Amino acid sequence: MRTDSSVKPRVETDATHPFWHRDQPTTRAFRVDPDHAGLRAAFPGSWRQLVEVKALLDCYAMVDSGMRHSESDSRDSVRLEFARRVAGLLWAVADIERRADRPGLAETVADTAELFAMYAATGEWKPFVIEPPASGQPWFYCGRLSTWSPRSTSDPLSLLIVVPDDARQQVLSRADLAFDTMHAAAAQALGGPAELADEKPDMHVGQLVLAGGESAFGHKNFAHFFPLETPGASVLGTDFTVVFDNVFQERVSQCSLPLLRKVLGQDSGLAEHSPTALVDSLLVWFRGHDLGHFWRRGARVEDTGVREELGPFLGMALEETYADCHGLLAAAELVDHTTLGVAFCAEQIRYLSRRESDFADSVAATLELGWLARRGITVPSASGAWVAEALPALAELVRVLHATLWEGDRSGLDEIYAAISAGREAAARFESDLDCYPTDLSYVFA
Repeated sequence: MRTDSSVKPRVETDATHPFWHRDQPTTRAFRVDPDHAGLRAAFPGSWRQLVEVKALLDCYAMVDSGMRHSESDSRDSVRLEFARRVAGLLWAVADIERRADRPGLAETVADTAELFAMYAATGEWKPFVIEPPASGQPWFYCGRLSTWSPRSTSDPLSLLIVVPDDARQQVLSRADLAFDTMHAAAAQALGGPAELADEKPDMHVGQLVLAGGESAFGHKNFAHFFPLETPGASVLGTDFTVVFDNVFQERVSQCSLPLLRKVLGQDSGLAEHSPTALVDSLLVWFRGHDLGHFWRRGARVEDTGVREELGPFLGMALEETYADCHGLLAAAELVDHTTLGVAFCAEQIRYLSRRESDFADSVAATLELGWLARRGITVPSASGAWVAEALPALAELVRVLHATLWEGDRSGLDEIYAAISAGREAAARFESDLDCYPTDLSYVFA
């Protein structure tokens, strides 16, 4: 088994950098909900108070990050004062929504206000319950929200307001109706009966119209997972994922596609692909990825000894690779290969443009690139022909990763490390093309 540090990803210990990009990251400004049009339509009576909540949480994130070396009593008093002010504004929002005859929304906001008020009074966060998005209604979340980013805030808080996107939700609904097809693809890849290790999570897609606090700074998540990323929370019903359609669309259009176009050349034919169609395809892949985390072969007792030896970062990177492959295998059964192949390559290039030491998905992209390269399959490509050619290789990788992560089998580790090395070598050919292109978004509101 190879364990040399030149192959295994390195974990950064400095958590002050707010990006998972390069040492000198390039981002593109994204104007979210110009003039607050979507927010005002969703909250006509209380949108101003919600903007004030955003401002408070933005200040909280900056102050909390800057005070990480301060005395704990000083930090706590600042946090409690911010919580008290947020609670007061949310009480006002709840009253306005109650008078507007929206009792369900008013109750959700009031419960959040109570949570902040209790924290301000006691210095402790009480357990809370998160309601999933409801059809035809805006979705509101305000509270603790962790991200994968190694930020220096000790207790990150965020505000998220999302309005429904019926057209894009239909894309996910059609994928869910084909669950049996995705199940069969997982079983074929695993070489035996496939079962979900946990209850199938729901997925909701909508337009982000307001973000504050931790979510308004640094790396931009296009999706959040509940209750995985919300300490102290449980959910009402099934675990769920919320996807920000407008963020995803903008990131593909302004970051992923330009990066891929630079790597492949201006005459690659990428202009023929509609960003909207590419995002539709990626949503199906992402749904398969979301489910892919949970596919297991049969009802065997899991042996996670190798996973524990790998450590949390590399273990997470291999899990992301596992989910990526399941997502692509599922999407290949449901959407056009030409669109899927280009869309996946665009996202892979964006992942590869980031610091591998900070971002598990970048390790996953490197491993996938090298695994295919060692089997004579070259990506990125402007053609979708590589998808059909790659499916057997990706199914093989699924089996190796399953054996490594959950069957206690070390026999595949050498090949995994070799693929990471091969992926680094393959990515080196376009490394210089990525320095001056944005790898993610910076939010601008109103």
